[in-house]
Amino acid sequence: MTDLDFRTGVVSFSESEFSIGPSVCRSEFLSSHLASNATPMVQHERYHSYSIGRHELRGRAFAISIFFESESLYSIHFSPVDPNVSSLAALTPEKLGEMQTSNESWLLREFGIETPASFAWGTVETTVDLKTLNAPIVWSFFQGG
Repeated sequence: MTDLDFRTGVVSFSESEFSIGPSVCRSEFLSSHLASNATPMVQHERYHSYSIGRHELRGRAFAISIFFESESLYSIHFSPVDPNVSSLAALTPEKLGEMQTSNESWLLREFGIETPASFAWGTVETTVDLKTLNAPIVWSFFQGG
């Protein structure tokens, strides 16, 4: 099972000994087991992002994407996987708003976190992105780890 540590900003993956957190650089990620199954999303000069697939987090499925600027990790997106959504056409602004509310309720219930939240390592917020039809939980890391 994958788990989140809000105190440290670290995401732990049970299927891998590799964890992702504020101090992980892109070259470390690329040499990990997680990278071997990752799908590149953006590869443009100093910006790189990867989808690392679907992971279960405390009873919910999320598609997880990680984002780097040069070598620095700057965010992780946890996008809910809703089995009731069968097509992109079903992702209306109203449905995305419901997904955001569900994310907020889940964070509060499972971790006692109200968003937006700030930590020593960065911030956590829930968003709705109408451009990508997504409602992720976003961890943004302060630059410099």
